[in-house]
Amino acid sequence: MIAARDTKNPITIFITISMMGIGLCCGSNYAWSVFSSPLAEYNDWTYSFVSFAYSLMLFLHTFFGVSSGKILKKYPVSKVILSTGLIWALAWFLAGTVSSAQLLLLGYSILGALGVGILYHAGLTACIRLYPERRGFASGLFTGASGIASFFVAPFARFILDITNVKVAFKVIALCFTVFTLFAFAMERREEKCVHTTTETDKCDKRDDNSWKLMIKDRNFKFVFTAFLFGAVPGVSLIGHAAAIGVELINLTPWVAAMMVSIIAVANFIGRIIFGWVSDKIGNEHTLIISGILSFSAIILLSISKDILMFIIAIVIICMGFGCIFAVFPSLVAELFGKENSSVNYPIVFLSYGFSAVIGPFGAGIIKDITGSFELSFLVSALSIVIFLLCIFRLQRR
Repeated sequence: MIAARDTKNPITIFITISMMGIGLCCGSNYAWSVFSSPLAEYNDWTYSFVSFAYSLMLFLHTFFGVSSGKILKKYPVSKVILSTGLIWALAWFLAGTVSSAQLLLLGYSILGALGVGILYHAGLTACIRLYPERRGFASGLFTGASGIASFFVAPFARFILDITNVKVAFKVIALCFTVFTLFAFAMERREEKCVHTTTETDKCDKRDDNSWKLMIKDRNFKFVFTAFLFGAVPGVSLIGHAAAIGVELINLTPWVAAMMVSIIAVANFIGRIIFGWVSDKIGNEHTLIISGILSFSAIILLSISKDILMFIIAIVIICMGFGCIFAVFPSLVAELFGKENSSVNYPIVFLSYGFSAVIGPFGAGIIKDITGSFELSFLVSALSIVIFLLCIFRLQRR
């Protein structure tokens, strides 16, 4: 285990920046919509198939992430970041190379899910270890970088697409990922060489291979898992359908509706930073309760929105609440089930996001197809927040 460096040390700042770079790499998948149509047209694939390739990657990456705990206990974080970061870059390179639908699923969806699923938790672990007394702040930095990635990647990719084609765009992004990965590896490797101590806690950490089994038997686990699942539903639903909802509710033009992607990315980032910082001050559960109440109120506001100001306020609050989930839950899991086991335990809890990422957007889409409106999906989102809050209230302290 790596002991925390002096947080005022400039080297620590560079390491933090490098980990935020890894967060940007991991969050770049949210810019997929920029690539989807050009990729389908270039290879003469259906749009639904390209969307399926993306959905499959999102679903699988949470499952591959479960293995990250044991991997991070067995190998140095720097080596894990190097290997999985290069795998993630290779997946994007292959997406810009293959012309076979099967190879896209194998290269981008499956190989990419393997890389980003482990890379995400490796970067998060490295960032938290730098700030052991400010875990909420640290996770907020890393997950915030992941959340705002599309704000930078989408216009950059659009620029490349305008001057070349989708194949080149994928390869350029892959090159950027490689550079970020090599920089993060170098900085984390320096950290491991400068500060490496083995404590009694570390020894217990290496021996405790059954930590996750104890966690799932704990009564708090079912509430934490369920809370993450339902707490993420409103945000992930909105991210998938914000433009369509804006057109339906307040007749936004397609161009203005598309701008909602940038607003969502910024709100997601701000929520992760602010709520991560707040959780260090008032505690994880209190922070989640405040976020849940604000999100519930924003969903009601969204359902009655009649102008663009109300609409923007509502989506900003909902997406900040969505960011809160990612910033606070790593710290909550460590607090409830042991900090020394969080690298194994949190990826298991994170599995819930894989289900919410499918349930939220897919469910809202079905509701839209059946009823011709998103109104019922607002009720589903509100009920999801109620379930989320009930689960947080049911958590028990030892």
